[in-house]
Amino acid sequence: MYVQHSKLCSNFIQRHRGCKEIDFEFLFQSCTKIHLAKCLHALLIVSGKAQSIFISPRVVNLYANVGDVTYSRCSFDQIPKKDAYTWNSMLSSYVRNTRFHEAVTCLYEMLLKYEVRPDFYTFPPVLKACGNLFDGKKIHCWVFKLGFEWDVFVAASLVHMYCRFGYLAVAHKIFSDMPFRDRGSWNAMISGFCQNGNA
Repeated sequence: MYVQHSKLCSNFIQRHRGCKEIDFEFLFQSCTKIHLAKCLHALLIVSGKAQSIFISPRVVNLYANVGDVTYSRCSFDQIPKKDAYTWNSMLSSYVRNTRFHEAVTCLYEMLLKYEVRPDFYTFPPVLKACGNLFDGKKIHCWVFKLGFEWDVFVAASLVHMYCRFGYLAVAHKIFSDMPFRDRGSWNAMISGFCQNGNA
């Protein structure tokens, strides 16, 4: 796979030898199809930038944006040292492509196998992906254990998740205990009431 695309990109580099530097930002924004994403990925490998801590999560996101989660995961697996941002990229890739079970499994892998400390961006997409209350409660325990329960985005995601499963009293308790509520928090609680027949 990489050999074929590396040849394509080597040709591209030779054609643009006069250029001082390749505008990777422009190339990332221009990739809207899988074949373009593969060419850009190969170009990054040839230019030695593929393992950069800033570039590698963008490749994971790039494949997810063009709808290929398999390549997204392959790119993710090749990153030698993964931080929370890198894991968040993979989690979001699964959620954006409605691979919800894999998103939850990926979170467990992050927390249990690699022991990477998540941040407040980690939990909202995975709480959205929860397919059952059991996983939702387990993730809520992790949120509490790691001290993210009062982050406004995480708390609103918990409210939304409990409302989805019909646990309106739990959702309302979380909402009531929030030290700060933004518009998203209010919307989550209002839509939760409506979804559960309490218009």
